[in-house]
Amino acid sequence: MLYNKPSLSCQQQAELLISRGLIADKADLICKLREVNYSRLSSYLDPYFDLTACKFKEGTDFETVWANYTFDRRLRFIVMDAVERIEISLRTKLVNEFSQGYGAFGYLDKQNLPNITNDKFAHWIHELKEASKRGKEPLVQRFFNKYPDNKDLPIWILVEITTFGKLLTFFNGVDANIQKSIAGFYGTTDEVLKSWLLTLNSIRNICAHHSRLWDIVLGVKPKIPKRNKHWFAPIQINNSRVFCVLTMLAQLLKVVAPQSSWKERLFDLFKDYKNIPLSKLGFPKGWEDIDMWKD
Repeated sequence: MLYNKPSLSCQQQAELLISRGLIADKADLICKLREVNYSRLSSYLDPYFDLTACKFKEGTDFETVWANYTFDRRLRFIVMDAVERIEISLRTKLVNEFSQGYGAFGYLDKQNLPNITNDKFAHWIHELKEASKRGKEPLVQRFFNKYPDNKDLPIWILVEITTFGKLLTFFNGVDANIQKSIAGFYGTTDEVLKSWLLTLNSIRNICAHHSRLWDIVLGVKPKIPKRNKHWFAPIQINNSRVFCVLTMLAQLLKVVAPQSSWKERLFDLFKDYKNIPLSKLGFPKGWEDIDMWKD
């Protein structure tokens, strides 16, 4: 079957939603639809829509839907702030550990990345070289202007222009002793940290693309650290919901930015949106007693 729905104006979209039972001020709804694309809002409208009856569930008002949207938006900002701090910390730790042993250009030698396949290493190096050529950042331009005989960037500059995904490839490829040392700094094991970083990369992409975050089931599930009792007592943390990600961030930020007011800003968000149950994010009863969440 071919898609043949016509394009609707914001006014027509608002009239359609209201005709299907959405309680809303028409002028306000039109204004919001001009601000936020209907397709983006639809993922927040869908939970309130009865597909069988082809109308919204009784009592569905747009203010509730819009509150969900703005809550999710603010949550993404708070999560991205934590992910940024952790990513920059990882870059710093990884570069320092690696360069002390292998030098500025040690990443070009496959032997220095024993935990990566030859094919993946070749692809990774190719992407890094392409990023170096395209790099317009001042620190890149300054380096090549000062050292015109160099075709490659030193690792401490290169990590500043690579993606989080390429950074993870680097971390996964280095010697196990480096991985264990870095994981120990963050208070966990190398296997757990690898899984956490994969999850955070996925979460980072969700936030960067402004996608729905607050009530999702995680597609990339992190490992629960078996050696850390605080993940099991007084409550065993479920690794499929956003609460697990927030707990990971809280633990890592205790190391990365102990002076940060990140948790306070998260709690302020919850206070501002008291009508949104924390259970939607996977918060269990008694979560306040978990070590990472204690004041």
